[in-house]
Amino acid sequence: SQARITQYGGPGGWNDPDMLAVGFYVIPPIEQITHYAFWAALKAPLILGSKALILNKDIISVNQDPLGQSICQVYYKTYKETSFEIWTGPLIYGYVANPINITLDFQKHCYLTGEIKVRDLVNQQSKGNFTNT
Repeated sequence: SQARITQYGGPGGWNDPDMLAVGFYVIPPIEQITHYAFWAALKAPLILGSKALILNKDIISVNQDPLGQSICQVYYKTYKETSFEIWTGPLIYGYVANPINITLDFQKHCYLTGEIKVRDLVNQQSKGNFTNT
């Protein structure tokens, strides 16, 4: 599980979450997108073969961020047979990687205060500025 080892990743030594499985028709597109976004945010080496997804410059910039710190799990909850997780992590210049569409408390979950610029990396769109929402 990546949740237990994320603190060990960083410049000069990155965690290896095994195999990046994108581009296979048997895996639903949303799972491929989520998998790729997590891989980038975990700062794992990108060795890819799916042109449409791998050319996303926003996701690549998260992977190549000079700060080099992996995302980490900050919340986990199980409800019936479903689990819900929040993963977040710092980027250079005070930016934060959070590969999920949710409502969250920026200060509690991301350690951020003030006005926050939110960007959808997958669709390469700004989602606007928010304060603690």
